[in-house]
Amino acid sequence: MSTGLVERLEAAENGEVSERPWIATDLMSEAAARVDELATLVRMLVRHVPETKAIRAKAVDYLGRHNLNPSPLRALQTDSSGDEP
Repeated sequence: MSTGLVERLEAAENGEVSERPWIATDLMSEAAARVDELATLVRMLVRHVPETKAIRAKAVDYLGRHNLNPSPLRALQTDSSGDEP
């Protein structure tokens, strides 16, 4: 039976997987991918909320405070391999 992401992250924090240190990196990558997916869903849902609703402003503010807004510059930083002149 496979464990969930939260259980695996807790095990890594408790040092229960210290013999395999790359697991923590894999778990963080998986968690970051899930955060990006959820942020995308929030951005899509915000488009359908009237601008007069406070929840829309709160969602947009949250995304901005946690640097979850899409940025072409951020995409260039993460996609570049350094091989370009």
